[in-house]
Amino acid sequence: MSDKPFCCTRKLSAFSVCIGVLWSCCAMAVPHVSCVVDYNGQQTVIPVRAEVDALGGAWHEAGVFSLRATLVAPPRAKPWLLVEVHAKAADGDVRLISSQKTHQPFDTGRIEVVEPRLGRILAYACGAAR
Repeated sequence: MSDKPFCCTRKLSAFSVCIGVLWSCCAMAVPHVSCVVDYNGQQTVIPVRAEVDALGGAWHEAGVFSLRATLVAPPRAKPWLLVEVHAKAADGDVRLISSQKTHQPFDTGRIEVVEPRLGRILAYACGAAR
């Protein structure tokens, strides 16, 4: 009877090790990405969440601009970074004025977007944490 608990404990330990290895692999599969946004003399760091599709992601408001950055990580496909910038137009509508899709290492460089009506500038740079 003492063999059974030892056997079960051994299988449970092996199972726990496998889960730990799989968990760490999954965590490494999608890197941590953030964007630094400059607007009107203020700099803001925005962490970018991984989403299953390109419709997710949080919006960041900066004056007339709205920026959305999403790390699209669909199952069984390579992830990509999608950054969209919208601006409020004179008629009150919100229009897409910039859209960028970047693959690993998700480094966009410094991008400057100009709102045509008022000439205001929003600058951003996104990349994976090193």
